[in-house]
Amino acid sequence: MELDIKKRYYKLASLDSCEEPGFCVSENEIRTAYTIGDDYGLHRSRFSFDMVLKDEIEVGLKLFETRMQGIGLWFTLKDGKILIYNQSSGLSVEINHNIELAKKRKIVFLENLSDITLMVDDMVICVVKIDKDNLTVLEKDEKVLEEVKNESIPISGFVKIAAKDEEISNIEYEHYEVIQTFKEFKNRNMDYSTWIATDDLGRVTPDYSIVGGPGKEKYVGLFYFMCHVHAMGEKARDHTKIYLEQGLEALKEFLPKSHGGHWAEPYFGYYLSYDEWVYFKHAFMLEAAGVDFIFLDFSNHRTYPDATKVLLDTWLKIRKMGCNTPQIVPMCGDMPSILVVDLYTLWDTIFTKPEYDELLFKWEGKPLILGNNDDPKGDRWTVSGTTPQTREQFYEIISRDKNILKFFESGRFHECLSKLTVRKCWAWQASRYEEDKNFAGYWDWLDWSPQAPGRSFDGEIEQISVKMGTHAHTSTGRSYLGKKDYGTGLGDFDFTLGTAKYGLCFEEQFRNAMKVDPKVIMITGWNEWYAGCIKLPGRDDLVVGHTSTPGYYLVDQFNPEFSRDGEPMKIRNGVGFGDNYYYQMVNYIREFKGINKMPVASGQKTIDLNGGLSEWDDVGPVYTDFVNDTVFRRHLSWGGAYMYINNTGRNDIDYAKVSQDDEYIYFLVTTAHPLVFVDESNFMNLFIDIDMNHDTGWEGYDFIINRNREEKTVSVERFVNNSWEFEEAGRAEYKLYKKCLMLKVAKKILGFEGKKVSFDFKWADNSTTTGNVMEFMDLGDAAPDSRFNFRYVVE
Repeated sequence: MELDIKKRYYKLASLDSCEEPGFCVSENEIRTAYTIGDDYGLHRSRFSFDMVLKDEIEVGLKLFETRMQGIGLWFTLKDGKILIYNQSSGLSVEINHNIELAKKRKIVFLENLSDITLMVDDMVICVVKIDKDNLTVLEKDEKVLEEVKNESIPISGFVKIAAKDEEISNIEYEHYEVIQTFKEFKNRNMDYSTWIATDDLGRVTPDYSIVGGPGKEKYVGLFYFMCHVHAMGEKARDHTKIYLEQGLEALKEFLPKSHGGHWAEPYFGYYLSYDEWVYFKHAFMLEAAGVDFIFLDFSNHRTYPDATKVLLDTWLKIRKMGCNTPQIVPMCGDMPSILVVDLYTLWDTIFTKPEYDELLFKWEGKPLILGNNDDPKGDRWTVSGTTPQTREQFYEIISRDKNILKFFESGRFHECLSKLTVRKCWAWQASRYEEDKNFAGYWDWLDWSPQAPGRSFDGEIEQISVKMGTHAHTSTGRSYLGKKDYGTGLGDFDFTLGTAKYGLCFEEQFRNAMKVDPKVIMITGWNEWYAGCIKLPGRDDLVVGHTSTPGYYLVDQFNPEFSRDGEPMKIRNGVGFGDNYYYQMVNYIREFKGINKMPVASGQKTIDLNGGLSEWDDVGPVYTDFVNDTVFRRHLSWGGAYMYINNTGRNDIDYAKVSQDDEYIYFLVTTAHPLVFVDESNFMNLFIDIDMNHDTGWEGYDFIINRNREEKTVSVERFVNNSWEFEEAGRAEYKLYKKCLMLKVAKKILGFEGKKVSFDFKWADNSTTTGNVMEFMDLGDAAPDSRFNFRYVVE
């Protein structure tokens, strides 16, 4: 990634010149049309204006939207005092002053990325420090006036002035337009056989020696959700957060009044299904895991066309840039009317778009669609008991839109369907085949253990479902192994059970699937996160998660135990399981599909660091990373409560190589674009697990190289106390080129001499400085991604 930056200066001399670019002026309000500095918080800037105060002027900064109420950091300028407040955090500070504001004054806000300084003329009044955790207000003498938790202030935003009958002029600010440009790579080969990870439970991804080579006709699908489209309204309601911060009784009091909520916070935040950055992250994560297709949940008469377009266009962009992505399959539920209603939209928005063809997963030579294709005029009508629909109801639903009714009755629906491969899809249906052969053609997305295989319409076994959990309202969660009375017995929704992190249900279901050994495994699920709360007044017998819920229940998701998403979650106060399920899924997919044999080091020799990149031509293997994965993020959260900004993408790592002789190990790392040098501790760090033992060092890493550097050498530090603590072990020579970095590390510094040694390693730029290993997922770039390491093997 490279940045194309254009600086622009905007000035509004007076409110009479309201047509000036860069401003939106309405009665009693002036709003900036662009962010102060830039959209991503990369540039320091200033916002200023002249004023003569009559009553009061309100100035809101760091606004991610200038028309919303209750957001941003606000300053109210009054005679004798200045108020500073933020509604979401409860910040409220009053600063007294003796400046005569009835005279013409210049008000200046200096935006220094992590703080805002308020000045009147040349006098500093106060400073507000802003980080992801806290808001701190300091007087000009740096005395702390108040510190609160930062709930919603982003690092970049717009400005709004609210003033009535005040004299305001010469409003000025700078805005930097930041455009990211990416390099396209053709036929890029990614070899995941060298990618090895150890999760938080010590489980190690298997390699070729354990699972063997790739099998023929082995495919994995993953249940994927597009329903996070609530851009405005109530902010996210998180059951786990409420429980941890307010207690069990507060959660029980909240639920009967709730429309629904998130079962926990995703690691990438309460994101919307329009967030391109999230689709970048998901694409690379699922591709590395070995997922072949995602099946999109369109089972509620909604196809989310705007969000789906963002997904498809983003993944097409990734493919054009040289990386691969999973393909997609629409899942249209088990009511025949839904297939008709969905296909009416999907045919024009997806299936007839030639650019999307490469994203469509094919089965029997045609794009696959999951849905119930029973004809109300035919003999077969096999809808499930959990989603019942009569023939009369079918016609009532499709008749609500005359265009959809015509689509069906004209024969157009059946014509379109003939160009697709159809499999029915719902929970608990495939098992009915043994008693009724009309239930051929079902591919379940969920089933009890042991799961029944999914079949073609001819009865041939093709598929099986694997779930991570079942349903909250049946009290069958991630730890369910056949006994429904498992749990704490404390009526606490099993928050204190503590076994969700192990993936017990997931493991049992996968072992059952391996006994069947079908062509397709469909895993439930990835990113549903949200579940509605259904009210049934008078039903005092209802239970969710082994806990009484009189008059209401939640079906699919509720908390860490009663949920079934595999996407990483944020851990709060030790509650949750982070990225465990992602790596458990990686392990199972490798076991099911196999993986290539890990290449052995070749062309090993002494490297002259001054000899340039050609020194490495005959050295192998090439350890390849995803490219163009350093995209910036700026997007609203679910409910419009936050603005997520991530500007940490800096150096886009391309590939790495390793060589060794009797005395030294040599490392090469290249970048897709010219290196951006920053003399900081997290610039192009090399992590080495020299003994390939996750129980030693920090997260298994024994050494970190290049936390500091001099003219010709960089630091080699040893992790101590199995933690994010370091001690100096020595220095290594380095050479920095335009698009690569080379290191020469003495073996004796790493604890051995002479012999050839195998080890794991990882490069990371602008990533964690706190020792949170999960930050390799979202900060800067890591090669390979997240917890994965490259395994370097010598004979």
